[in-house]
Amino acid sequence: MIVGFVVGLDGKIGNARIVKSVDSSLDAEALRVISLMPAWTPGIQDGKTVRVFYTLPFRFVLTESNSFQNIP
Repeated sequence: MIVGFVVGLDGKIGNARIVKSVDSSLDAEALRVISLMPAWTPGIQDGKTVRVFYTLPFRFVLTESNSFQNIP
């Protein structure tokens, strides 16, 4: 699965969306995790702070108990 989001001028993450889906419940969990991330360092171009679009792959491994585990 791949999640896309924007790191804003203040480093906060916004506009998170699923770029490549696997399953709707996994999509929801990935978006939940993204929403909990602390602020990032914003991008800089020509000495100015800019917004940057990132894509981040997620890999989930389902255990026998059918619970989620995010593996980096």
